[in-house]
Amino acid sequence: MEPDGDTHDKITRLTARELRVFRMIAQGDTATNVAQKLRISEWTVGTHLRRIFAKLSVDNQVAMVHRCAMLIDSALRTAPGTPGGPASEN
Repeated sequence: MEPDGDTHDKITRLTARELRVFRMIAQGDTATNVAQKLRISEWTVGTHLRRIFAKLSVDNQVAMVHRCAMLIDSALRTAPGTPGGPASEN
């Protein structure tokens, strides 16, 4: 099932870092692993997840992944500064 236009609009509000955290969680990383890989604290990972949940109107990781996995993957491929996306301009 394809996500609706409202879901697409919500995903476009996510930052590049939020998209990266989402992708790692969706691929099975724990918050601890995400924190270590991104060299941030677990608290910061939790903050990113809470912001993602609020922006997508979900209340847990399963709902987050279920609602928009296909659109997130597509967005990551086009987001500057993310692996697989266009190079960021500096």
